[in-house]
Amino acid sequence: SFFGCRGAMTTERESVRSSRGAVSVSSKLDRLALLDCKVEAYERVNDGSLGEEHLFSIRVWCERTYTYEIVRSASELVRLSSGLAKRFPRAGLGEVPIASCVRPRRQLALGGGVGVALGGSSSPGGSSSVSSWLAASSKASPEPRAAKTKRRASKTSRATTLVVSDSSDAASMSSYKASIEAWLRSLLAVPEVVGSDQVVSWLADDDLGDEDDLVTEVDFALEDEPVHKALARHGSSVGVSLRVPRGHFVVWSFASKPRDVAFSVECDGREARTYERVPSHERLFQGVWENAQAYRGSEEGVDIDALLASSEVTVRWGNEYAKWRDKRVYYQIAVLSKEALDLARRRHRHKLEAEAERDAHREALERVAKQLSAHGGVDEDEDEDRVSTTTSVAAPDSDEWRALPRRELEAAALAATTKTEA
Repeated sequence: SFFGCRGAMTTERESVRSSRGAVSVSSKLDRLALLDCKVEAYERVNDGSLGEEHLFSIRVWCERTYTYEIVRSASELVRLSSGLAKRFPRAGLGEVPIASCVRPRRQLALGGGVGVALGGSSSPGGSSSVSSWLAASSKASPEPRAAKTKRRASKTSRATTLVVSDSSDAASMSSYKASIEAWLRSLLAVPEVVGSDQVVSWLADDDLGDEDDLVTEVDFALEDEPVHKALARHGSSVGVSLRVPRGHFVVWSFASKPRDVAFSVECDGREARTYERVPSHERLFQGVWENAQAYRGSEEGVDIDALLASSEVTVRWGNEYAKWRDKRVYYQIAVLSKEALDLARRRHRHKLEAEAERDAHREALERVAKQLSAHGGVDEDEDEDRVSTTTSVAAPDSDEWRALPRRELEAAALAATTKTEA
């Protein structure tokens, strides 16, 4: 009777463990269904001596509905690993597999050295927009959109660069794709970690490429135009004359220092845009003007030269009201056809749609992180049982569940548990 009782207790314990195993497998599949990632590609830029030159393309799935691709460098992977290890010292998080290949190197920021350490330009000549010019010449100027990373890095006097000093490590970096993918999935299995803002920000779809700092349709239209500088002395004005064909557009973007400036547009000596003082020292002032003067000739014997004639257009910045201060004007200006302006507007609409899609991805990622973090908090005994059972149960491959509905996932988990019990 003693051995029979003991056998019954053992059977009951095994049944409890098997039920826990089923729950663990189902929970694991639910987590994969909510959030999963896969390292799809690797690319090396230049000689690969810097951690930023090793790029990994990572596909992210959220709620089995949203999918997008992010590109993260080896340096970003190492920084994420070290940051999470400091934030969650008792979570038992392993290091990213490439941690031994990418090492930090401290560099002194000499003058514009922060730009050098980050691979950027430290002189105003390297700026590509009006706002960048203003930021390079004064701290009180409008904030540059194209230099967000350099602005954050310039807050410290020393810049840390992660380097790959060993050429063999740089050559073998592509072999780490599978191990990096396994490491990322191990992070997603920890509720506290996956629910942290650090992981959510790292996995967020926040990159629009080269168009990330282009905000308006005027920015797209003037993307390739250089930045010019003009000086409007006190009591006078300064202007730029252009030959504008009929049916074409004048597009401008400018800012002034140290205070506001008046702005107007003249066409063939007549005022086409009303003289107006604008707060261009506080924000960029942009606009579009069309040379839409009607052709006044007769329909018979149309004069082609008159039809295609252009007008003399002067864009003018006035400082007549100032008694002491001169005004510096940083501007971009171009004459565009209707087709070119329509192309810029379509690119702008496409960017707005991409931003809306990115925001939807971010919201889904935050919802998933909140759901996964809410299911944490098991004690050590339950965690030990969960580990012992889940290690012996083979869950379906992560590439298979994406095409399966939820009921089939649960059936697969139950079948795997039954097979293990048998």
